Amino acid sequence: MELPISIRGAVNYPVRAESTQRGSKSICGSFLIDVRIDRNSECDGKAVSVARSKGEGSTVKQRKDGRFVCHVTIAGKRTFFYGQSRKDAGDKMRAFLSSPVAANPKKFDGHRTINELLDSWLARKKKAIKDRTYGSYESVVRLHIKPALGELDPAKLTARHVVALLDALEHTVKAGRKDDSTDMIGPRTGQIVYTTLSQAFRILNPCLMLTVPKPKGEKMEIQPWDGEQARTFLLHVDAVNDAAAALYRLALTTGMRKGEMLALTVNDLNFKNGEVRITKTWNEKMLKATSPKTKSSRRTIIMPERTRQALRAYIMQVGVRGDSRIFTLEPRNLTKSMHKAMEAAKVPKIRFHDLRHSYATVALAAGVNVKVISLSLGHASVKITLDTYAHVLPGQSEAAAEKIDAAIG
Repeated sequence: MELPISIRGAVNYPVRAESTQRGSKSICGSFLIDVRIDRNSECDGKAVSVARSKGEGSTVKQRKDGRFVCHVTIAGKRTFFYGQSRKDAGDKMRAFLSSPVAANPKKFDGHRTINELLDSWLARKKKAIKDRTYGSYESVVRLHIKPALGELDPAKLTARHVVALLDALEHTVKAGRKDDSTDMIGPRTGQIVYTTLSQAFRILNPCLMLTVPKPKGEKMEIQPWDGEQARTFLLHVDAVNDAAAALYRLALTTGMRKGEMLALTVNDLNFKNGEVRITKTWNEKMLKATSPKTKSSRRTIIMPERTRQALRAYIMQVGVRGDSRIFTLEPRNLTKSMHKAMEAAKVPKIRFHDLRHSYATVALAAGVNVKVISLSLGHASVKITLDTYAHVLPGQSEAAAEKIDAAIG
């Protein structure tokens, strides 16, 4: 029996069909038709066009500019492929259709490049982390990961690619070169890159980072002043009426972080009992106050009497009130002026953060309870305080042994 069948875009072509039965019953009383025609074949000299199945992609067409184009829609997203020839465009589409992205679009979330994947990951991450942490992720993605890996297919990223990137960053750190941001690449850059890729590919490829050695951040050696050096510096900045004298004294006598001090407002202070309530920190990149990174950073500390007097005098001098920031000094200018003051005072030149370290080491040497020091610094535990500062206190073990010997006899 012959049935006339209309094949898309072609003439009616007679195809022979045979009835198929199971036992003595026909299937639905109808015929099972088997049509097998190559898409590019010809029948009786006429081209036959067969409709493509869903997900197989479109036919290749030539554009007005001479290029050839075809497309495929996967998971609701249409992707176009261009080529200088019909074969070139078709090959690109077929290669994509055989890739893991096309095979499992939900897992890849429709991302065609690592650039797209990281943009999507950053958008989700921004809602769940602090602004400062987000800034670190965004910076390494933009400056380091995207330039090196951004155009790669996410499914083709291997541990070898990641290792090569981390090795290049480590080499740059050791060589002391600068990147396009004009900022020196620090030892933590590799760690942030590692963490970013681990989290971004956690669902997509959980095995990606298993064989990648995690970069070890080099701890920067602390260089604290002793009590005499701190006193000499404060006497000098007071004598010359340094604009940041009150800030330096607050750092050296409380151990507050620079960002915490720059975010302080008058309402955060209680001069009657000398309390300072630390509830925020100043983000230098975003130029705004943000919430502290950890729960332990939210704290209330007590200022020594001389620090209270210096801070009260400074507030009256600059005329700030209420929720206005007390210290509006520009961080970079602050560092430059601080180093000049150190040279003039003839004390060792240290980083601003080392003023915080100086407070801790002087307080420990003076016998202040380590728990009190830890709370003032905003450390999550006493262990962090001891691990950070115990090694800069030579002679403490000997002093402890002498005290025990005197007590027991």
